Amino acid sequence: MILSNLGTALRTRFERTGATADLDQAIQIGREAVTTTPTDHPNRIGTLSNFGTTLQTRFERTGATADLDQAIQIGREAATAAPTDHPNRPMILSNLGTALHARFERTGAVADLNQAMQVDREALAATPTDHPNRAIYLVNLGLALQSRFERAGATADLDEAVHIWARASRLPVAPIAVRLRGWFGRLCPL
Repeated sequence: MILSNLGTALRTRFERTGATADLDQAIQIGREAVTTTPTDHPNRIGTLSNFGTTLQTRFERTGATADLDQAIQIGREAATAAPTDHPNRPMILSNLGTALHARFERTGAVADLNQAMQVDREALAATPTDHPNRAIYLVNLGLALQSRFERAGATADLDEAVHIWARASRLPVAPIAVRLRGWFGRLCPL
């Protein structure tokens, strides 16, 4: 757990300063945290989730597909390990959905997009309607639907995306930046 927290702190510092050395060290420490945490340890799910997020962060910085592929693998492992009543399961599913969507954007593999939408829907189903993160999960699903509309042209996907973004924009417990993202869809980056 200490290694995982250190890796997360280094990733956070990277996000603040842009120092690539911090991100690389976060990856190294995150990998060590995962390999030294027994599979039956209660903190393993969080360790996997933190490491997957760090790998995805490095993919976003460098474009290295190997990092994204590993983030998806780690995300799947975390989602499988998290019981349905685990308090962080929706976040873990949402992170996996984001990684799958990113890989679809990179490779065009429709199976990744379909799986992203599936886990985004699972994240929503597991999230109370008054939870602040619900808007983020709605926005992510809307983005996946928009991508599928752009790929296949089914107006039902775009209609559902608009409906979902409208729901996200009206959640009073959500941060204003997320609510705006819900209102403007893909036009407003987080």
